[in-house]
Amino acid sequence: MSRELEIRFALPPKGSLTPRRVNRIGGVACKSRKSLQPTSIYYDTSDLRLAKDGLALRVREQSGKFTQTLKDTSQHALLSDRAEIEGPLPSACPSIEAITDVRFRKRIAKLLKGRTLLPLLCTKMKREEALFLLPRRARLTLALDTGSIQALRGKRLIIPVSEAELELSRGSTADLLRAALDFSRKRALRLLPESKAERGLLALKGLPFPTRKAGIAHIGRNCTVEEAFSATLLHCLRHLMANISAAGTDASPDSVHQLRVCLRRLRAAIAAFGPHYRTPAMMRIAAQAKHFSRIFSEARDIDVFLIDLSGPDLGALTAPGMALLRNSLSHLRSEAGKEVVRTVSSQAFTGFLLSLALCIETKPWHGSDGKELRKIYSLPAQRFAREALSLRYKKIRKRARHLDSMTIEERHAFRIALKKLRYVAEFFAPLFPGKKAGAFFAALSKLQDALGVLNDAANAGGLLRKAAVAAGEISGPELMQASIFVEGWYRNLAAPSWGKAQKLWRRFEKQDPFWER
Repeated sequence: MSRELEIRFALPPKGSLTPRRVNRIGGVACKSRKSLQPTSIYYDTSDLRLAKDGLALRVREQSGKFTQTLKDTSQHALLSDRAEIEGPLPSACPSIEAITDVRFRKRIAKLLKGRTLLPLLCTKMKREEALFLLPRRARLTLALDTGSIQALRGKRLIIPVSEAELELSRGSTADLLRAALDFSRKRALRLLPESKAERGLLALKGLPFPTRKAGIAHIGRNCTVEEAFSATLLHCLRHLMANISAAGTDASPDSVHQLRVCLRRLRAAIAAFGPHYRTPAMMRIAAQAKHFSRIFSEARDIDVFLIDLSGPDLGALTAPGMALLRNSLSHLRSEAGKEVVRTVSSQAFTGFLLSLALCIETKPWHGSDGKELRKIYSLPAQRFAREALSLRYKKIRKRARHLDSMTIEERHAFRIALKKLRYVAEFFAPLFPGKKAGAFFAALSKLQDALGVLNDAANAGGLLRKAAVAAGEISGPELMQASIFVEGWYRNLAAPSWGKAQKLWRRFEKQDPFWER
């Protein structure tokens, strides 16, 4: 059994990138080139039992020879790091007996339980390969695939494929990430988390690229501060990678929302673990996260506004001005969505993701650290989390002493502080098992919802002005009247929402912080 270690990039369908145009990677010239035309058939049961268990079974034909490959679920956030079991076959028919690893053979047999393996997908590729022998004896292959994924059962389905793969057959994960950074630095490429099989099965089921929430960070209860920091960064990277395909194809509202949330969580994580981790490399990551978050905020703020305009109150209005307003905002959202797609496919965003992955791998906060810093890194994460959360919560409670007299700006700062508390508390929650965390987050979520209405009201004026500018010549009295009405509607929400937020805060501060003994 070997491991597949590769990074995939989506290429423009009519791109001009060929291996002959890529003469050097990582400062090293190409060693050799070759052309292939592989045809692969992917097998699974009719109810996709293998795919649901994270397995992919493929038989590839190349120059009249057949090779069966079984791949396991990727173990990495950004690159494909999967167990891979290969073996020759006499024909295109798969063979469970040919799987040399006994554990995987038993796992497949248990999944099948008498079910038949069916050919579901076929990929036909023109593949151009270039080999690079990198420093530290690393061995890298660049493969450019153009072709199609075809469904072999059910509806007729053909998906065009145009992608680049960087596969490391010898070397470290850091070697692969550095090579990917160098390769992507010269061209605008979007990272492609899904394999051909995964994309084909999604299309076969008629599903778009999925969006995913952050979930729970995998932090061990007895881990050190450094282990918790690395796990939190990896958690943020997984969240980003889980949503870039949806955002990079049609900038769906959910994907944009998840990307913005993740970028904010990433910045909160870098700030929360203390100054010893805020090295120049990590601060560049934080600055880039802030920059991209602002781009995604343009689309997200319009999405929230459009939801309100379609709600039970504003959605019932049929005045001509409301239709103009909705149309103008829809146009703004379309333009903002295009900018999201461009950003996710940009060299800057791809470089940001690869740099984050490289920081997780190489730990730049070590630098030339001495004995004292190593002692700090090895502190128990639970103790650090308890102190960090208590300090953050104490500052928020100090702000809340003046809740009744807060200005609009102070209310906004109060809302942001609570949001950062939630992000950091979610990171550290696995360190404190029990039921107290659930009640804490439930109360905090209700408080944030009430404060969110105030933020929506504050954003309304700016979005209405943008809508008027976007309407251009058709902007007139009707649109102005609709804008005045909508702004008034938001203004009327502000006072009761702030009153509700004050009551919810008083309930929230009665909650026992889950991190306290």
